[in-house]
Amino acid sequence: FFFLMIRRPPRSTLDRSSAASDVYKRQVHGNLEVAMKNLEQVVGQRTNAISELTEKLSKEVENLNAAHKKEQEDLVVEYKAEIAKLTEEHNKQLSKLADDHKEEIEAVSYTHLRAHETVLDLVCRLLLEKKK
Repeated sequence: FFFLMIRRPPRSTLDRSSAASDVYKRQVHGNLEVAMKNLEQVVGQRTNAISELTEKLSKEVENLNAAHKKEQEDLVVEYKAEIAKLTEEHNKQLSKLADDHKEEIEAVSYTHLRAHETVLDLVCRLLLEKKK
């Protein structure tokens, strides 16, 4: 018969020996400290990268706002020029109309104007005369 001997582990294993356990614990904590420092570095680098990107984005937004402001100013200038052009054309048409119908316009006397004066016209005339 063969007897199998089951070998027991030595008494000073990592989970039983106080000296070995202390070394193991110190190694784990040391590794945790290194890992935490590495993690802090990575977090710091990412924070810096995020700050740089945020700053870059802010500058781009400012540039876009400046570009849009320039576009808006250009549009305002363009619209003012268009309005001036239309106003000039309108005034030319009015003066042409007045010239065409100049003969049809009759001069009337002040008495005639006063005869057709409404209450509002009277109030306006009196206020204007008062200012003088």
